[in-house]
Amino acid sequence: MNRIKFLPVLLALILLASCTPVANTLQTTVAGTFSAPTTAVPTIISTFTPSLTCSDTPVIDTPVPSETPTPTPISLLKVYYVDVGQGDSELVLAPDGGIVLIDGGEPDSGIIAFLQDHGISHIDLMIATHPHSDHIGGLTQVLNSMPVTRVISNGQISTSSTFAHFLDAVAADKAAFIIVKRGDSISQGMLDFAVLNPLDIGGTDLNSNSLVLRLVYGRVSFLFMGDADKAAEANMITAGFAALSTILKVGHHGSDTASSPAFLALIKPAVAIYTAGVGNTFGHPKAITLTDLAAVGAQIYGTDLNGTVLVSTDGQTYQVMPAKGGPRLPPLPTVTP
Repeated sequence: MNRIKFLPVLLALILLASCTPVANTLQTTVAGTFSAPTTAVPTIISTFTPSLTCSDTPVIDTPVPSETPTPTPISLLKVYYVDVGQGDSELVLAPDGGIVLIDGGEPDSGIIAFLQDHGISHIDLMIATHPHSDHIGGLTQVLNSMPVTRVISNGQISTSSTFAHFLDAVAADKAAFIIVKRGDSISQGMLDFAVLNPLDIGGTDLNSNSLVLRLVYGRVSFLFMGDADKAAEANMITAGFAALSTILKVGHHGSDTASSPAFLALIKPAVAIYTAGVGNTFGHPKAITLTDLAAVGAQIYGTDLNGTVLVSTDGQTYQVMPAKGGPRLPPLPTVTP
């Protein structure tokens, strides 16, 4: 992984973006400052093969299968799928005290209040899946409000003011800035997040280049899709990186641009959680996405209906605890007269 302690070059590029063409990747714009990783693909990645099978769909509070053996955990891992309206944010609390924040919703999304309500005063590992405002806007506020040790990015540049403010905040917080890609493993204490996407920053589509992360804890696995779309899913399928995952953070807020049937058939989630705002103008989640998730046997939760959803696990069983309500039913099939 590549590390940048301070970001003056990047900030200058953002300021000049309106009059000077800017390359799509941080690696290109600061060429020579650091080198690409030369290590072999981590072991955690090497277990991902498309031929993995699962005999039964796991259910809440029952042991679940995992193709990746890990030491048996002795305490609870907690993953909060935070209700930040029409945005995305997940808080991962490890048994060893590690605190990981993946995305933060829009500015003023309520993520600061949520963290404070849960006694969080620092972040060990912050992950920005991609530079869209509904993912990094709230991260800027977190950086301005509490110490952050490390910030993870896919390295893609945006000329938006939101992204410029985000980089300003990273520099002001003196957080280490780390760029990752497929094949990297992000370690935080007892946790290891495998990076499944992107292989590199190709084109300008921010969603296709969104970071996709997989976390295995004992026999329970979590897949964080960010806003990765069907093109990214197809790329992961071709490369053999679509592995069974117990808990799915649904890609792109339940949009029909993500969650292809082919991808879902390979990962076979037992639980699918999407993040979307009540009455959002995008129509998220889409009915076809809910139908396809139900077709693979997933129990579906959404922050628009359930508020913040907590998944806790000891590595053998897991519990899904929404702030309100229960799993939603898929839409009724359309009857053609």
